[in-house]
Amino acid sequence: MIRLLLFRYRVVFEFPLPLTNNWLPKTAFELNLKQQNWLLSEGSLTAKLKSSFVDFSVEILSEKKQELTLEQASFMKPHQQGMYTFREVILRCDNQAQIYAQSWIPDALLSADAQLAQLGSKPLGEYLFRHPELMRNEIQVAQFDESHPIIDLACSLHLSKQPCLGRRSIFSLFGYQVMVCEVFLPQSVLY
Repeated sequence: MIRLLLFRYRVVFEFPLPLTNNWLPKTAFELNLKQQNWLLSEGSLTAKLKSSFVDFSVEILSEKKQELTLEQASFMKPHQQGMYTFREVILRCDNQAQIYAQSWIPDALLSADAQLAQLGSKPLGEYLFRHPELMRNEIQVAQFDESHPIIDLACSLHLSKQPCLGRRSIFSLFGYQVMVCEVFLPQSVLY
């Protein structure tokens, strides 16, 4: 559950932000060519952003250990029992917030891989796509309307208050599942 607290025009967020939405198969949306190119690309979003902009950086918003909720676990079928690290970041390009990304990484995978455990401000996509055995399930797409907390986050980043599109999928690596959700913020490369 998220709580927004206002302190003299400053919004304080409780992370992780909820991803509750009407997630649909990618074929359920009528997307223009530009949106298809960004939202439905099976490759690394990090690599695509780096090749499209001069400067790229990762701003960590939150890293929290917790168990999956029932709703989250139902998406991760079958999911590993135990704790997950919820990682939330903003991907910035040329100093503009482009993407809000949230990932759920099993702590068992973090324990088994020191490189991943010490990711810090490096992009998760670079780590994942470096492994040829990586498998990705079907991409799902959702629209986040103006009442969603992610839009409040966008406004706190001085972006316009407008609906935006996101995608999510599960990556399988070394017998573990990692959920990655990427929301294209207002005024990003997608629009």
